[in-house]
Amino acid sequence: MTSLFLKGLYFLNLAGMLAGLIMVTTNQVTGRYHCDSITVAFGDDIWDDAMVVTDSGEVKSQVLLFSYFNGVYRRGKTTQDGRPVYIEQNKFDSGPFQSTIPAEIRYCASERAWVFSHRNIRKSAKSTGDSCQWLLKSHETTEFNLLQVPSDWIVWKGTLDPRGTFSTMCNRCNEETDCNYHGQCVEGSCACDGEEWFGVRCQHKKPCKRIVGREGAQWILGIVDENTIYRSYDLPLYVYDSGLNSTTAIRQNVTSEDMIALMFSGSRWFGTVQKGKKNETNEYWIEYSREFHSFWDRAYSELTRFVSDPTTKSSPIAVDFYEIGERGYQVIMILKTIFEIISASNRSNLFAPSFRVFT
Repeated sequence: MTSLFLKGLYFLNLAGMLAGLIMVTTNQVTGRYHCDSITVAFGDDIWDDAMVVTDSGEVKSQVLLFSYFNGVYRRGKTTQDGRPVYIEQNKFDSGPFQSTIPAEIRYCASERAWVFSHRNIRKSAKSTGDSCQWLLKSHETTEFNLLQVPSDWIVWKGTLDPRGTFSTMCNRCNEETDCNYHGQCVEGSCACDGEEWFGVRCQHKKPCKRIVGREGAQWILGIVDENTIYRSYDLPLYVYDSGLNSTTAIRQNVTSEDMIALMFSGSRWFGTVQKGKKNETNEYWIEYSREFHSFWDRAYSELTRFVSDPTTKSSPIAVDFYEIGERGYQVIMILKTIFEIISASNRSNLFAPSFRVFT
C-alpha cells in the first residue's frame, strides 16, 4: 500500500512539473512574459561608411550614428525563433512610422544572439547572403527576454568592435517609483503630474517656453496645441525667434524664409535649417515630425549647422554647441552663444554654457 501511495505521489508531482513546464513554455511562446514597449539607447558609436540600399536598389555609403536609432520600440505581431520582434517607432509621439522603414531588434538563430538590424543597411555591398543582416548583436545567448540580455554587444563599424553598448528599459510601470514619483502608474503607464513633468517615465521636467543665447538669440518652444508640444526623440523642439547675428546668418546662408530649429537627434542637439520652410502649416510639420528620422533624413549632413556635445539632459540649456565648419575637417567652438564664433582646435577648452533660461 505504501509503495502504491509513493508511486501515485511521484506521478502527481511529475504531472504537476510537466503542467508547469508547459505553462511556462506557452507563456514564453505567446509573449506573456515579454514587454510590449521598450526604450532603447545605443552608445555613441559611429560607422563612417554604412552601406545603405536606396529605393532604386543602388548601394551607397552614409555616416551612421547608432544613437540615431534610439527611442521607443514596440513588440510586433510576429515572432522570430519563439521570441518577440521589436519594431522602431517614430520620434514624435512614439507611434508607428507610416512611410519610413523602421529598424528591428530580434533573435537570430544562426548567430545564437539577439540582433539589431535594418533591411536597408548592410555590413557591405556584398552581404546579401547574410540572413540576419545584423549591425549590432549580443554575445551568444538562449535568453527569451531581451531585457535580461547583457548590455555589452558587438557593433559593426566596418570591422567588428566588441565594445558596443546597448541598453533597454521596459516602458511598463508597476508602481510610482517607476514614474520617478512625478506621476501615477495607471494600468501599466505613467500619468505624469500636471504640466510639470513629461516622458514615458515622467523623467523630463516641463520645458521652458523660451530660451536665449547670451548675446540675445531667442528660441521658443514648438507648440502643436495647448496640450501638445513638438518633440524629437522624446525631447522638446525649439524654433528660432529673433536675435540671430547677421554675420552668422550670411555665413550660414540663412534667410527670413528659412525654418531654424533646435532638435534632439538621439544623443546630441542639432541646430537645423530647413530652407524655405518658415511659413509651412502646422499640418505639414506634424506629418514631417512623425516621419522624421535623423539617419534617413540625413540630418547631420544636409540640415545641421551647429551641434552639441553628447548629452542626456532634457533641454539644450547648459549644453555646449559647436558650429560646423568645413565638414570632416574643422570644428568651430562656441564660447558665449551659438552665434558668437571663435575658431578652436582643442575641444576640451570648454567655457560658459550656451543657453540660459529666458526670464
